[in-house]
Amino acid sequence: MSRSRFEQAAAAALSLAAVAAVAAVHLAVDEPLIDDAYITYRYAANAAEGRGLVYNDGERVMGFTSPGYTLLLASIGALQGSEAIVPASQWINLAALLAAGAGAARLARQLRFRPLVAALLFAMVVTAPRTLFVSVGGMESSLFLAALWWTLWALCGRRWSVAAWLAGAACLLRPEGVFLAGLTLAALLLARRRGETSVRIVPAVLRLSAPGLAWAAFALVYFGTFVPHSIVAKRAGVYPLSLVQSTASVARDLTESFFDPVLPGGASALGAVAMPLAIAVLAVLAGLGAVALVRREPCLGVIPGMALLLALFYATSRTLNLPHYYAHFETLIKLCWWVGWIE
Repeated sequence: MSRSRFEQAAAAALSLAAVAAVAAVHLAVDEPLIDDAYITYRYAANAAEGRGLVYNDGERVMGFTSPGYTLLLASIGALQGSEAIVPASQWINLAALLAAGAGAARLARQLRFRPLVAALLFAMVVTAPRTLFVSVGGMESSLFLAALWWTLWALCGRRWSVAAWLAGAACLLRPEGVFLAGLTLAALLLARRRGETSVRIVPAVLRLSAPGLAWAAFALVYFGTFVPHSIVAKRAGVYPLSLVQSTASVARDLTESFFDPVLPGGASALGAVAMPLAIAVLAVLAGLGAVALVRREPCLGVIPGMALLLALFYATSRTLNLPHYYAHFETLIKLCWWVGWIE
């Protein structure tokens, strides 16, 4: 067998193993694991049964943060009955997580990386611990990640309109989608400045903003606000932390995502002295990787940009950070780290 055929076979085997593992995990979980998912389920069930987008009948309080996911589940509930919402969410998340991995793999192949590299990226995206936990937990993060990776694929393939629509749609999947939309606009502006005459800024802005503005207009009329009340509650101090505490929480959890799978005792075994050193090393390597990615393809700057914005956002939130937040940028940071290590 030639080297290329062997590599293609290895890439296919790795991809199939990753798909099998992810599917097995999803099928092994009878009920979603994260209680926040049941808030979305209740809104979706009430909407499907004709009571409107409400948690309690007659109370128009926007307690969900993913209108796109909620409306999708509500549509399924209207067609199949509200009892179909929970199992449907698990299948949707499995499909979306695999779609996110496929987007990452397609991006790698589009940038002319070898098939085995694309398969490794696919496996890293779909089996990242926090990402996988959130997917089986019933949250909408898998859909958001699918939109993110296919936006990157579209940007690097000069599919400007597709990238704008996908980034705009991400705003309906998670509030963090506004960061992706902003970074996508920045990538389009830079591409235009580099001489990409096919970039049309005004139409791109309209595509980026249309989904969010349409929802904001509806929410303002229906709920009286377009800001989810759950975000308002957290900002009001439901889970109060100091700036130092929230920053330390993000640093600790990110470090754990690197060391827990490989270090006996996890990141806590590093100790008070080694922990800051480990964080510094990881940050330097991730920074080197970010530079290497941008040199390879300027639009890839969205990857470190998104990771940095989300890390700063959660670190300065002064509120309790939950596991599903890290699913949005865990793989992005690890990709920067691995590229930095290789470079």
